[in-house]
Amino acid sequence: MKPIPPHSPKEAIDLTFAQHLVESSGFHAGGLEPLVGGETTQAYGFESSGERFVLRVNAHRGYERDRLARELVLGRVPVPELLAYGKQDGKFWAISRRAPGVIVSLLSSREQADLVPQLVETLRAIHQVDVSTTSGFGPLQEDGTGCYPTWARYLAGSARMENHLNVPRAMERASAEMRVVLSQLVTAARPLFPAESRRQLLHRDYNLANVLVHTGIITGVVDWQGMGYGDSMYDAAWTDFWVPELGFAVAYAEAAGETEWRPRVRCYQLLMNARSLAFFINTGQEHRMGALPDKARKLLGAKSPDDFLGARN
Repeated sequence: MKPIPPHSPKEAIDLTFAQHLVESSGFHAGGLEPLVGGETTQAYGFESSGERFVLRVNAHRGYERDRLARELVLGRVPVPELLAYGKQDGKFWAISRRAPGVIVSLLSSREQADLVPQLVETLRAIHQVDVSTTSGFGPLQEDGTGCYPTWARYLAGSARMENHLNVPRAMERASAEMRVVLSQLVTAARPLFPAESRRQLLHRDYNLANVLVHTGIITGVVDWQGMGYGDSMYDAAWTDFWVPELGFAVAYAEAAGETEWRPRVRCYQLLMNARSLAFFINTGQEHRMGALPDKARKLLGAKSPDDFLGARN
């Protein structure tokens, strides 16, 4: 197993490099400033010719999926236009138009709760995209197919993928107590793997930090690098995992007419918890685990679906 150094995978802020990328792409880097980005991506905002743009930089994977995502969901979901992307000095970069508004994770709890119906319908629009001309499950490969032949195979492999979410690698580095928790999470998920699954387009990182809103209207869904195929409840489970107080999985299931979905969501959240813990262990950021260990214990100790699912507001 190739080792990943235990440090934060997010790029350090480098305004000089960012300015070079912007200007070498034919834009003016007016008002260049760092923005809130994801765990692995550093984002910058800038203005050029009176318009606002975003530059994203990371060292892990390219932005081709962002371009494909816009093509697939155009007219259904607002995705900022990708204007330029490439790789330089070992860094992947992309320049997009900047959607108006703020990310939903920065809003108050009440404002987030008010957006749940719209967040649900936006996610449903993603899942309703026709993917009948493609094949496979899990993350997209370069040819547009999924990495795995079945959904169950993806779930089984998701904890072992060669990235910062690799659970076996984390178990080598974790404390004795955390090794037990990681093992229990993965073990508890296995009996819940669905034998079969519908195959839908997935964002695979649909959370409040990747959705923008302006005057109460969703204006952008961003960060499509993990896009793939599988069970739509997987996306709903991910959102619910991070903000259970919104009751997002329940709201999505009701809107989509889902039945027998609770065991699947528990399965997905067990794996999500293991992979999220692994991320912070593998990157030497155990101090940022926050409530994840408590979430794990709650999931493992659940006697009924309501023990782990957030109550609907």
